[in-house]
Amino acid sequence: LAAGLCAERATRVDMAAILDAKEGYENALKQGDFEAIVQADTEFHQSMVRGAHSAYLETMINNLSIVNLSIYMTNFYLKKSKPTFSAEPIWIHTYIVDALQKKDAAAASAAAKEHIEASLRFNLALFDSNTKVLS
Repeated sequence: LAAGLCAERATRVDMAAILDAKEGYENALKQGDFEAIVQADTEFHQSMVRGAHSAYLETMINNLSIVNLSIYMTNFYLKKSKPTFSAEPIWIHTYIVDALQKKDAAAASAAAKEHIEASLRFNLALFDSNTKVLS
């Protein structure tokens, strides 16, 4: 829902913030800095939600982000290990951004749905020490 609304409502300023956040996320992934990855991913999603211009969705997504961050950090501190990341988030973020730039709400929503499903697999895999996440 947020991605579709963002495709319809995002301003040029919103899109610039989304592109900056996407670049920050890609750089954090390349560096392999777990804390920076989580922070940059959160910023990417928050910038997209801000671009939807819906206070309700912003509140809802921010609350979900807190839950996701808690899962990541719990895993990190309990296992004393960082998850292994692949390139999947880069291409799915790229699909989302491409759809947003084209103002294609249906494509943005579909890409976001795929990303949410990948994130669910990621979160579940965090608790399985034998699973490489996002592979």
